[in-house]
Amino acid sequence: MNVFYAAFIPGLQNLIADVIKERLSDVKIHKLLDGAVLFETVTDYDKLNFFCFNNIFAVIDVIEHADSDIRPKGGAKVTDTAN
Repeated sequence: MNVFYAAFIPGLQNLIADVIKERLSDVKIHKLLDGAVLFETVTDYDKLNFFCFNNIFAVIDVIEHADSDIRPKGGAKVTDTAN
């Protein structure tokens, strides 16, 4: 399976998800964000012919939780509130 990260115009995530599912029958969407999508398919990069994306990148690796104790300048702890 190939993993791709694609960027698109923010606000179109629901439409983009529908288009991806329609065009790629084997697709698995890992993350759907406002302006980006991370998806997996057996389709090769050169066969992805989507005009709705600004860019499509082949993903080499994904780091889910690299360091949960990241502190920016000022010392406040950054926590993941997405979960």
